[in-house]
Amino acid sequence: LPDPEPYLSHFSLYQHEAYQKNFALGHTRLLEDYALTFQVDFAALQQLNLVRFSERLKEQITPLLQVATNAGFPAGWRYRS
Repeated sequence: LPDPEPYLSHFSLYQHEAYQKNFALGHTRLLEDYALTFQVDFAALQQLNLVRFSERLKEQITPLLQVATNAGFPAGWRYRS
């Protein structure tokens, strides 16, 4: 499992950009997963700025990483530069 610290901010930025572009293009079907994951409607989802979006994404990912670690998956992986 990757160490979330060096990767999560970039991942959040890319996800936020993708969901903003899909809103602008009217591709709401592609946004259903975000609404379900964050447990908000589309209007509330559209109002999430990058900081709040990143917080909500981290709130979802962190427990999943912990469950995987507890299940025996090795954690703390980092790409060597």
